[in-house]
Amino acid sequence: ETVFDIVRVVSGSAGPPKRLQLGRRSWALLGRRLHEAQAAEARRAGVPEPDIGLACPLSSKAHALVLQNWTGKIFLQDLGSAHGTFLGGVRLKPHEPCEWRPGVQVCFADSQLEFFELRVAEK
Repeated sequence: ETVFDIVRVVSGSAGPPKRLQLGRRSWALLGRRLHEAQAAEARRAGVPEPDIGLACPLSSKAHALVLQNWTGKIFLQDLGSAHGTFLGGVRLKPHEPCEWRPGVQVCFADSQLEFFELRVAEK
């Protein structure tokens, strides 16, 4: 079974890229990072908190999903965000899962602040 890392690269950061794994879950929600007061308000409104916080202020609270199917393939699905999800520089159509292959970069709303890359996990 192939295990993948989702690597976050932040523009201007001197630190190493942050690695994230889906683990046993088959999906993860990506959305704008919320301050504590915003997070409390979102919970009261029934808006789910993101599993992976996005730094871009143009990203949506519930921006996209990363999905893994039973064969291990990874897919990315935009949830109808206003400013888009870009896989390999191409804007995804809302609500249509698209395969995310290792080595391909993804950005959410704005590529200047941060981007993500899917990589095969090192053992």
